[in-house]
Amino acid sequence: MKLAAFLILFLNSFAWACPPCPSGSSYSGSGATTSTAGCRCSSGTATWNGSACVEPTVGCSSVSRTWLTNCGASLPASAHLQVRTVSNSNVNYNGSATYTCNNGTWSSPSSTSCAIKTCAGGTKTWLTNCSASVSTVSATGSTTVSNSAAGYTGSATFACNDGTWGAPTSTSCTANPSGCAAGTVAWNTYCSRSVAAASDGQNLGSLSSTASSGQGSATISCSGTTWVTSSTSCTRVYNQTNICSAPVGAPCSPDFSNGGIVDSCGCPGGRSTSKWCQGGQVQMSQLSYCA
Repeated sequence: MKLAAFLILFLNSFAWACPPCPSGSSYSGSGATTSTAGCRCSSGTATWNGSACVEPTVGCSSVSRTWLTNCGASLPASAHLQVRTVSNSNVNYNGSATYTCNNGTWSSPSSTSCAIKTCAGGTKTWLTNCSASVSTVSATGSTTVSNSAAGYTGSATFACNDGTWGAPTSTSCTANPSGCAAGTVAWNTYCSRSVAAASDGQNLGSLSSTASSGQGSATISCSGTTWVTSSTSCTRVYNQTNICSAPVGAPCSPDFSNGGIVDSCGCPGGRSTSKWCQGGQVQMSQLSYCA
C-alpha cells in the first residue's frame, strides 16, 4: 500500500497542466490540471484554441487619417496586426504613411512623407503665335509671362494646379505693325531730311541732310516701325538769326552780305562788330571791337 501511494504521488507530480490563462479567464472542468481535455476557458472573453486560452482580437474600421499637416488618405478596414501603407489623396501634395491595426486601434503614422507638388519650367505657347519660357512653380502658384516670339506682342498667365499646368488665362497676342511711315528723320541735332515709307528691314542707304540748320549725311533704315540712323555726320549751319554765335569760317546759309546787309553783334562793354554770310561761310568785320 505504501508503495502504491508513493507511485500515485510520483506520477501526479509529472501531470500535465493547462497553460497560463489570459487576464479575466480561468480553467474549469474535470481534469483541468491533468489532461488537455480538461482545459476550458470558463469566464472572460478568452477561448480555447486547442493548446491555450487566448483573448479574441478585433479588427480596425475604415477611417481617414492626416499626417504632416497637408497629407491625408483613407485607411481600409483591416484585421488585427495588418499593416497599411497609403498614399496621399489631398490635392497639391505628394506623400505616404504607414499605419498598423492593433486590436481595433490604428497606430500613429510612421515612415511619413509629404511635399508640395511643382509644375516644371519650360516653354509655353498661347493663341498660336505667342510663346515664352516659364520657371518652375509650386502647386497653387502662378506666373505671368510676356511673349518672346518675333513679330508679336502679348502675355499670358499660367497657374499650377496639383502639379499640372492649367490652360493659360488673361491671354493676348497681336501681330506687330510692320514698316516705317513716311516722315522726317533727324540726327545729330541739326541734320534731318524727309523720307518715303519703307518696309521692315529696308535700307535707304546714305542720304544727305536737307535741313537748313545742318550739313551732313546718315545711313537710314527701317526696323519694325522705327527709323534707324547709322554712320552719321552733321555740321551746324548758321543763319542770320544766330550768326553772332558762329565762329568765323563756319558754314552758313543763305548769304546775306549782298547789298551791305550785316548783323551787328554786341560785344562786352557795349561795343559791337559785324558778321555776315558770304559764299556759305561766316565772315566778320576786320575792324572788330571784340578782339
